[in-house]
Amino acid sequence: MTINEVIAKVDSIRPNQYSKDEKIRWLLQVEDRIKNEIYMTHEHDDIEFTDTSEEDEGEITLFAPSPFDELYILFLAWRIDSYNAEYSRANNDAEQFNNIYSDFEKYYNRQHMPIPVNRITY
Repeated sequence: MTINEVIAKVDSIRPNQYSKDEKIRWLLQVEDRIKNEIYMTHEHDDIEFTDTSEEDEGEITLFAPSPFDELYILFLAWRIDSYNAEYSRANNDAEQFNNIYSDFEKYYNRQHMPIPVNRITY
């Protein structure tokens, strides 16, 4: 799923006043978290992580594949609801995000060999 696809989906389910640039920044924060917590802790010679140097950031394909790519939509919904002081809704978004993130982490852990702790570099 690309950044533009995530933003379009979120904007359709959670109309909001936040700029595309702000939503891109939030999505790249999730990508950084995935990179540091999941990707960099496992062997990844033949796997490329999200290239955030693309000229059009909206066309960046995000790292988590389907069906786990729903985590990006939930993360943006969580941010929007939090900033709009819709705390009950934000809590639901956060719980769903954390569940899918955890499922993705378990999936990735099953598919890739972990790097011993003393060899992890960031």
